[in-house]
Amino acid sequence: TETGGLVTASASAELPTEFALEQNSPNPIRTGEATIEFALPEDARVRLVVYDVMGRAVASVVDGTYPAGYHRATVDTQGLASGTYIYRIEAGDFVATRRMTVVR
Repeated sequence: TETGGLVTASASAELPTEFALEQNSPNPIRTGEATIEFALPEDARVRLVVYDVMGRAVASVVDGTYPAGYHRATVDTQGLASGTYIYRIEAGDFVATRRMTVVR
């Protein structure tokens, strides 16, 4: 399912020095959406996908090439059942995962 959106925002004029994937906010998610922030020290092809605990992709949040900087993606969680989900970012050689919880 293709969901979510991306807002690119630079918190300052300085670029990040390393790749980073932040914890979603809010967590747990009680509303219909959450924000995931990530940092890119260089331009990179980025994929950010949400998986259920069985390893099935349930939302493709980001899929494209993005410039170096600080970025914020919005995840639409309206169609997700209560439970724990894993989100994974792949940006260049950088790969990271974090957990998020949806509470209905």
